[in-house]
Amino acid sequence: MGFLSHWSAVVLTVFFGPLLPERSRHRWPWSDLLRMDGIQSAHGFLWAVLGVIFWAWGFVLYQAEMSDLVASLVTDERGSGDVGPITHYGLIFYFAFLVTPRGFLLTLLLLDGVVRAVAGGMAGSVPGSLYLAVPLAAGRLTARAWHAARMTSRYGKADEPDRLLEEGDRLRVLRTRPHPEWNADQAFRFGERLYQLHNYNPEAFVRGRLRFEYTFTPWPEGRTLRRVLAIGPPGDPPARLVQAQEEDSPQPS
Repeated sequence: MGFLSHWSAVVLTVFFGPLLPERSRHRWPWSDLLRMDGIQSAHGFLWAVLGVIFWAWGFVLYQAEMSDLVASLVTDERGSGDVGPITHYGLIFYFAFLVTPRGFLLTLLLLDGVVRAVAGGMAGSVPGSLYLAVPLAAGRLTARAWHAARMTSRYGKADEPDRLLEEGDRLRVLRTRPHPEWNADQAFRFGERLYQLHNYNPEAFVRGRLRFEYTFTPWPEGRTLRRVLAIGPPGDPPARLVQAQEEDSPQPS
């Protein structure tokens, strides 16, 4: 049973595994097989052969359909008047397969297989199939757009300026988007003072809106500086910060 399972995994990997884009191949259940010598070259060759077979099959079916259409028009007793143009342009109709939706998709499949087979033969690895790369890319773009719209509805627009509030020796930064590169090992400069990241709150509720809140405390004396990042607009006057702090403070009811 284990022997059959192993060969089933090999066959499925040869036929379908390399169809995935390279960035998504780690999700394949047997991703280790994709790195074996000859797997991707065999895949490219097989899909090139299948592309030729599918294209030829579609072309034959298309010609058969055109023959049936011409025959039905010729034997039509109502005399629709289309017999002359169709019989006159018979070769064009017979070989217009490439501009039909089915012919276009099958031709694209054929070219995709040939290109991937050449890449597999020359480099030993094949790129992902265009038929999977396009919908996966569209799915990623849709997911990003949905995420951006969701972030805007919850936190506000991405280009809204940061709000910086001084509370004694502490500094709060309110943003509509997170700063994933900020961490506690970095030093942050605001004005003439250095701070360290003390707390991060991804769901701070300020004036009826969610914000990403970063709280900073003074940088400890004697601690080694590895990297210093400037935050806030340079030379921001304290009066503006105090005013912003008063605006964000709760109003008595």
